[in-house]
Amino acid sequence: MPAFAGFLYGLAMKKKTVLFCTGLSGSGKSYFIQNILPKGAFYNLKSATTRAMRDDEKDGREYYFRDESYFETEKFATN
Repeated sequence: MPAFAGFLYGLAMKKKTVLFCTGLSGSGKSYFIQNILPKGAFYNLKSATTRAMRDDEKDGREYYFRDESYFETEKFATN
């Protein structure tokens, strides 16, 4: 485990920590989450996307796959 992964684990265990893993498509976000972050230290929140599902993906596992009309017609909580 890289040293910074141990640091992140320690931080997560001491405080309520939010860690955003963002990047372009294909930049390694999933690899980082699955292989670098300590297991069990963070919850993985899924987001919704309008892109096409890849062969090895399943709706609700990696993302929630929706078409654009979903976002135009669905009521979302707003302030």
